[in-house]
Amino acid sequence: MTILCPECGTQNPEGTPYCIECGADLAQATAQPAEPSLSPSPEVSMTSSAEPLRPTAELNGAANARIASPATYLQLERAVLVHLATGERFEVPVTQSSAVIGKPNDEVNVDIDVSHLAGADIVSRIHALVREEEGDFYLEDAGSSNGTFLNGEALKPGARFRRKLQPGDTLALGKNEKIAFRFEITE
Repeated sequence: MTILCPECGTQNPEGTPYCIECGADLAQATAQPAEPSLSPSPEVSMTSSAEPLRPTAELNGAANARIASPATYLQLERAVLVHLATGERFEVPVTQSSAVIGKPNDEVNVDIDVSHLAGADIVSRIHALVREEEGDFYLEDAGSSNGTFLNGEALKPGARFRRKLQPGDTLALGKNEKIAFRFEITE
């Protein structure tokens, strides 16, 4: 089952309190069976671009690269979350508009799985999002139970309260930085 966002039309996993795309409150939205859509998603452009479409396998092979412009093929810049307690590095996927941080289960997939880290009991299934927009990265709380913190400051849930990430920023899932990361940009 999915919940269709009344604001942007994005399909969200059932039980998600806020839209993973626009941050709208989903409390009044109703769950619907997941069905393939015949219409394009809001992210799909129906206009042609100067760059030809590439097969998914080729995109997956270039998951660490971003297309800078039609004249420049690839720019090897990556966003990484470094777990402060262990030094484990979690790469933020740049081939999609947002990366979900949380704990997966049979109904919820996440891009950055923190379920194996000590203290993961305080992390929500869909805890926070890292969004990439025009080369900048933003952090937002996805309606988590224990909060998301940027440099010690609590974020309110939803897209309208997202905050721009800078290299060296500390983001924490839950109070007391039980699960904390340093945001880095690498080339």
